[in-house]
Amino acid sequence: LSLRSLPHLTAELTGQGLKQFPREDGLWMEYIRAVSLYPEKLHKAWEDLSAAKKPPKDVQILLALVEYFLELDAEGQKRLESVAEGKRNARFYEVSGHYAMARHDYRSAVRDYRQAHRLAPKDLRLMYHLGEGYDALGDISKALLWLYRAVGRERHFVQAWNALCRIHLKLRQLDRARQAMGMALAVNPRDWGVYFTFADDYLERRLFGRARAILKDILDLQPRDVIAAEVHNYLGYLFFLKGHYAEAMPCFHRAIELNPDLAVAWLNLGNLHFHRKKMDEARKCYQEALRVDRNMASASCQLGLIEMDQGRLDKARDPLERALVLDPGEYWAHLGLSEYHRKTKNYVGALSEAQEALRIAPESADVYNYLGIALECNRRYFDAEKAYRRALELDPLNRWAANNLGYLYEKLMRVAPEYKGLAIEAWKRRLLICRDTGASMRGAVNHLEKLGVRATVLKRWIEQEPGPKAR
Repeated sequence: LSLRSLPHLTAELTGQGLKQFPREDGLWMEYIRAVSLYPEKLHKAWEDLSAAKKPPKDVQILLALVEYFLELDAEGQKRLESVAEGKRNARFYEVSGHYAMARHDYRSAVRDYRQAHRLAPKDLRLMYHLGEGYDALGDISKALLWLYRAVGRERHFVQAWNALCRIHLKLRQLDRARQAMGMALAVNPRDWGVYFTFADDYLERRLFGRARAILKDILDLQPRDVIAAEVHNYLGYLFFLKGHYAEAMPCFHRAIELNPDLAVAWLNLGNLHFHRKKMDEARKCYQEALRVDRNMASASCQLGLIEMDQGRLDKARDPLERALVLDPGEYWAHLGLSEYHRKTKNYVGALSEAQEALRIAPESADVYNYLGIALECNRRYFDAEKAYRRALELDPLNRWAANNLGYLYEKLMRVAPEYKGLAIEAWKRRLLICRDTGASMRGAVNHLEKLGVRATVLKRWIEQEPGPKAR
């Protein structure tokens, strides 16, 4: 049942089995995997295992698996480390591999999964995990080898077919991707995983309409509430990316109605309120996201950014730093700390944090914009100019970079009047970006008028000049 992607039936069957055989490790493993999407059932499993007078032999490994699905990584990792060397069996190395995957240590994950496979060579799921691990490492040939080995042994392994579909889509081998999708749906026509695989591919290629269509196909399958919530959240996210906020809002609310413990839906709803400058509503959403998932780095980061936006510097630093403890790759936390240091006059610290963000996200227009601000504070004006221009190369519609470039040139005009032409060019760019994105053009118009641009010229630019295209 598990291989056919029927977790609700798997949970029901293994739950019945555990009533008769409460110390059976294999039943516990299957049950925990089957209820992995249901926090309340995971908590109940944790309580039952912890309170058992005669627990299963691998109780510490089973508890670590529950904690993995509950995203209690610190607790689970510590529990695994406490397992004696002599008790480190295939289950131990499988769960250890999951934790390594979660912290993006893919090399260690593959090493653990290989050790688990050596100890349990007939376990199909370990072949699947090896495929996933090698895929994450970028070794596609070995990933395909292990996944095809899994479906070669068991053609009904839906999750492995989904993984093959995803890899073939990534390689743009569309015929093989559709073949894998067909195999998955032939086994379980109501499997939603393969639909999400195609939706993710369309999202990555910015084909939002196609992504929405395939997500609606999932809803036509009438999935369980926990899956339907994921779909509505995904639909809301697609609307949000397109700037269709009125359509995004009810999607996020519906997702939360179906699953109040869907942390990512709270986060996305908070981001929507943040974008619309409704900071009190955004704060409540981020707090709800952290209530559900206290380890959600992005929610902690956004809380810090709200405090920054509202000028509460004393409350901004802690959530930003906590976000980086939870996820060192959360580059927006570095940008928030860069602003914190700038506003507290620590310009060296501001530049250091912006450079850290650049190391993590070297292709982000926002990072280059904040880097330009930090460089400007350190009086490195020509480096700041390069940063703002790079931001506009990466995102031609980044009005903040155009805005900051205009101010920089006006500053340089005070000692070198020849920068006037460049200042006009920057503010003209800001004007057209605002026109094309629906933002207010008033600020750009004011600057251009002060720089001597006549109203007739401004009118001609607004009416005739084609706007920049977003990359």
